[in-house]
Amino acid sequence: PHRRGGEARPLIDDVRFAKIALACGVPLAQVPSLHAALTFSREALTTAREAAKKLSLATPDAMSVLALGSVGRMEASAASDLDLAVLYDPTQTTRGRAEQMRAELVDGLGAHFDIPQKTFRAAIDMHDLLHNVGGQRDTNTRLTYRALILTESAWLYNQAACDGLRREIFDVYA
Repeated sequence: PHRRGGEARPLIDDVRFAKIALACGVPLAQVPSLHAALTFSREALTTAREAAKKLSLATPDAMSVLALGSVGRMEASAASDLDLAVLYDPTQTTRGRAEQMRAELVDGLGAHFDIPQKTFRAAIDMHDLLHNVGGQRDTNTRLTYRALILTESAWLYNQAACDGLRREIFDVYA
């Protein structure tokens, strides 16, 4: 180990962080905080996924859950909350059951995270996100949902459905 700023750190971290800085095009001074955010976000996702697994949310095809915001962007810290998007397939379950499952999920995850009730404060019909994109009946809310899902989301429940939804949204725009 060597000292920088009074703190003992292994030389290997400096070499690894320098490689990351070069590869990502960021200043070396930012790499430790980026690494800490990535590590914290991964731990938060693991905790949330394990908690979600313990709940009997739905059959796999009926529902999926995404983390958004700083956790979804992999930029979380101890001060971060957990923004959730609960999406359901209306051919597999009802809106009422999806809302009930969402409430159970929020209660279950609430022991581990602060979960604000803001952008995705209700269960979202997956099919609504994919229809009338850019058409006269599209809404700013749906556009926002699609943008957030594409740019800052990580799966919490039903990875295959979450990945499939991202691909479908991208395909609609492509």
